[in-house]
Amino acid sequence: MKKICVIVIMALLGCGCVTKQSKVDLPPQHKSPTETATEESQVSIDSTRFLCDSVFTGDDVDVHTKPLTMKAPKYPKKAKEKHIEGKVICEFIIDTTGHVVSGSVEIISAEPEGIFEETVIEGVLQWTFSPAVRDGRKVCVKWKQPIEFKVK
Repeated sequence: MKKICVIVIMALLGCGCVTKQSKVDLPPQHKSPTETATEESQVSIDSTRFLCDSVFTGDDVDVHTKPLTMKAPKYPKKAKEKHIEGKVICEFIIDTTGHVVSGSVEIISAEPEGIFEETVIEGVLQWTFSPAVRDGRKVCVKWKQPIEFKVK
């Protein structure tokens, strides 16, 4: 019997954060709690979470964010049955509470395409991190993460 596993590689670019940029733009679908509550939208952002006014990268914080919970995304049933392996690289914003901001997960690359992306997005949204700190205050950061799907 072959074992199926998902490998989350943590050491991308040192701390796992995107580097060499002081601020990055928020994704266009990022909304305030008021906008989310009053407007029907594909994006649902928990109104109890701090919303990011600025997003920093790994090189621009004093204390880096660290993973607290990173459960591996589910292996898609179709891929498991056909023993398909692959790799997805995604990027997302971690807010000041250590949660992944809903609507911020972006698939940078997927091999093969169309198989693992949905499960990666669903899985990443469940992860939690310690907040990053800059100048003594918690800040939002952009994080880049490769995820491998392997049949063993």
